[in-house]
Amino acid sequence: DEALVCRAARRLGCACVTGRADVRALARRKGLSIEMAAREARHEFLAQTARRLGIRVILLAHHADDRVELFLLRLFRGAGLAGLAGMKRANPSPANARLRLARPFFELEKAALLEYAAAREIAFREDASNASLEIQRNRVRRELLPLLRRRYQPAIDATVLRAAGLIEDAGAFLSLEARRWLESRPGRPFRALSPALQREILRTELIRSGVAADYDLIERLRKD
Repeated sequence: DEALVCRAARRLGCACVTGRADVRALARRKGLSIEMAAREARHEFLAQTARRLGIRVILLAHHADDRVELFLLRLFRGAGLAGLAGMKRANPSPANARLRLARPFFELEKAALLEYAAAREIAFREDASNASLEIQRNRVRRELLPLLRRRYQPAIDATVLRAAGLIEDAGAFLSLEARRWLESRPGRPFRALSPALQREILRTELIRSGVAADYDLIERLRKD
C-alpha cells in the first residue's frame, strides 16, 4: 500500500511522507480496539506532519458509503443526536483543533469512485483489513447492508443519509436553543423545558466540564 502511494506521488510530482506506529501496543495501553487505536495513531501522524509542514487543511477520502456504515455503527452503540448526525463535510482534527479535516468525496458513492478509477486506469489497492469480519464495520458493509438492500429496502443508503441529515438539522437547532438558554439565565425554568432541550443543555455543560456526556448520566441528572 505504501509503495503504491509513493509511486503515485512521484508520478504526480507530490511529496510523500510516511510514518510507523505500534498500533497493537497503543490499543493495549489505552484499552482501545485495534481499529480505534489505528484511527488515533493516523490522526496524530497527520496532525504532526501538518504542523511540521505548515498545512492547515487535510483532505480525507471518506465517501457516502462510509457515512451510511457510520450511522448504523453509532445506532448500535446507542448514540444520541450528535452521533447519529454522522460525519461532517469538514471538521477540526481530533488531534489538533486548529487543523481542519475536509472530505471532498462526501456526497459520492464508492461505486462512482471505482467507476471513475477504472475508466481512467487509476491504480488503487483495497485495504487488506477490509476483508476481516472480526471488525464490526466490515460485517456491516459485507453482511448487514447487502441483506438490508436485498430483503428490506433497496434504497437503504439514501434513506439512512436522509435520516442523518434530518437528525443533524434537529441537533443543530437544539444546540442553538441550549446555548441561548444557558446565556439568558435566569429564563424559563429548566423543568419547564422540553426533555430534548434539557438533554442538550446537560450534554453541553458536561462537555464544557470535560465529562463524558453519557446518556444514562444525562438522564440521572435530568430527573434528579
